[in-house]
Amino acid sequence: MLLVAFSSMCHAWNVRIFSGGKPTDPSKKFSFSTAQRCYSLSSCWDSKSRAAEWSGIPSDARITFYAGWECQSRHAVGDAGSSGYLDFVTVHLSGDVSSFIVW
Repeated sequence: MLLVAFSSMCHAWNVRIFSGGKPTDPSKKFSFSTAQRCYSLSSCWDSKSRAAEWSGIPSDARITFYAGWECQSRHAVGDAGSSGYLDFVTVHLSGDVSSFIVW
């Protein structure tokens, strides 16, 4: 019997949602590795967001944050790049973000 092991090159992408404007305010980290899939925030974090930062996503990808569940409604697109930061106050989404997608 021959066993063959395959190692997958799966790199996690990270998004951290902040509930306030200070680094000491509560935050929640989300790790994922699939693009073109909508990620809805849990009810604990739904509509409680003030900012987000991300890292590890492909450099030619974009991340979009939505006010509605299932990536619907008003939205803001983050700058292209593997990492970044978006203050939801400046894009009129503070307290409204409920989902995000990387595309």
